[in-house]
Amino acid sequence: MSVLCHCNGCRAATAQIGVSGMPTHAPTVSVSVLGPKTGSDGSLAAPVSDDERTWTSWASMSSKFSADETSPLKRYESSPGRWRYFCGVCGSPIGYEVDPTSLPAELNWPHVVMLWTGALDRSILEKDWVRPDHIMFTSFGIPWVREQVKNGVHGAQEHPFILVDQPMGKESIEKILPMVRGTGINDEITIWE
Repeated sequence: MSVLCHCNGCRAATAQIGVSGMPTHAPTVSVSVLGPKTGSDGSLAAPVSDDERTWTSWASMSSKFSADETSPLKRYESSPGRWRYFCGVCGSPIGYEVDPTSLPAELNWPHVVMLWTGALDRSILEKDWVRPDHIMFTSFGIPWVREQVKNGVHGAQEHPFILVDQPMGKESIEKILPMVRGTGINDEITIWE
């Protein structure tokens, strides 16, 4: 399942509105936590293939978690029995977990971890199964965000990746293209006249 959530907790945990996440039964999740790798020139190295990764079950990783680990994955106990996971290198939010024993027993809440889809590799995000199929807590949503999620963004202009003044010149633009292409996103450039 993949969701868009409008609740205040998800909004605060991610600093985003209309948050996209994947609530997942924790025993079914395996994670591969890799630190940043850089090339000899200091640029980020190419992503590691699945065959080169070491996978750990979420339950095993979560139960043995300690703050002094060398892993870049960090966590913060935001409330008793509730943890926010984030990258210790860049600060990006990764997920949220609730210990089911911290909730009233009559809820019969399963051990769930909410993985923020924005933390997934682009190659995964482009798959159809990641597209949200549920919208949660719409009554908590910011009105204009609910409207955009429901009906799309009408009349908004798509901003080009790079907007430059014409006096900058083609030579100056060509100097920054290697950096732009190194990000893995398109290098659409609009020259403002």
